Amino acid sequence: MKWILFLTLMFTSSFAIADEIVAVRLKKSMGSITITGKSITCCSKKISHDATLSETFEVKYRRIDGLSYWQVHNKDAGITKMYNQKRLFFTGPNMYVGAIKAPRYIEFYAKKNSFDVIAHIGLEDYLKGVLPSEMPASWPMHSLKAQAIASRSYTLAMIKQRSKGHFNLESTVIDQVFDLSKHEAVSDIIKKRVYRALSETKGMVLTNSKTGIHKAYYHADCGGHTEEPGLVWSSNAKNGTAKDPYCPSHRNSKWKTSFSHKKLAKLLQSKLGGVSEKDVFKNLLVLNKSPSGRAVDVKLQFNNKERVISAQKMREILGYSKMKSTMFSFNNTKSGVTIRGKGNGHGVGLCQWGAKHWAGAGKTYKQILKHYYPNAKIHKF
Repeated sequence: MKWILFLTLMFTSSFAIADEIVAVRLKKSMGSITITGKSITCCSKKISHDATLSETFEVKYRRIDGLSYWQVHNKDAGITKMYNQKRLFFTGPNMYVGAIKAPRYIEFYAKKNSFDVIAHIGLEDYLKGVLPSEMPASWPMHSLKAQAIASRSYTLAMIKQRSKGHFNLESTVIDQVFDLSKHEAVSDIIKKRVYRALSETKGMVLTNSKTGIHKAYYHADCGGHTEEPGLVWSSNAKNGTAKDPYCPSHRNSKWKTSFSHKKLAKLLQSKLGGVSEKDVFKNLLVLNKSPSGRAVDVKLQFNNKERVISAQKMREILGYSKMKSTMFSFNNTKSGVTIRGKGNGHGVGLCQWGAKHWAGAGKTYKQILKHYYPNAKIHKF
């Protein structure tokens, strides 16, 4: 049975890695946007398209007489066309969607009253926009290679997970940061390091016997100990954990953030359902902690009720850049609340600061990946 599983995995993964196109959501819930570039064509999926070439398209999604329409203005030709369809497609070199650098093929996907902007790009080209956005390309080569394999594995796992959706990954920290502008802005030396890390690990992914491609989560700083995914999200997945005692010692590991009671109340009212202006925040209690010392669930106490939410949800409400991890302590005073913590990110899988340390100490990317993903193996297809 295991041999049959391996053969199936090898066949399907080799096909996916060789031919996979990644659908990345660049923007969501838009009402209008401007596309700029050179020789852009619109709007059908066919190569010929049905609009003249333009360097600027202004796109709006509107409701007229109860029906939804695309309004596409070709600024160069002075022509405006209306489309009643689910998707619009644009192709062209050097495109920008708003201020975001986009690959050659983009799609506008209509929702009820807005639209999403989806980039379609080959897997390895996608990773060129991810790798320098997620890890400094000046870091040791073996840490970059470990990151490349982790990102490739995470991407393929998300393509499988979201196969029925209209996109595979967000272009933000919700999934992986994808920024083509950042890649193009770096020096040729840095680009060569990115290309080398990707080319020398091409076709390499992490796998496990249960799911095939391993969903290789990663984060900035584990704060000394990584975490199991099931203690962060509602998941039965097992990644295995690792200790990194040197992580808490680097200068950016410890953090502090403060909120006034007024600011905290506004955040809770806007981002936590069932909380109104009548609900005055009083205190926060950590209900339980994981073996790594992270808060798992917290209790929000108001003047007239209590709410129990996950600590990860609390990070989402307060902002991931403010509350950097769930390894924290909470202090409530008359003037506001202060949160002190260590580490950065959810703590699951590869710790990027740890990978830098291990690579600097002479460990290979294979040893680094084995440390952070003890239940997975590297396969090359």
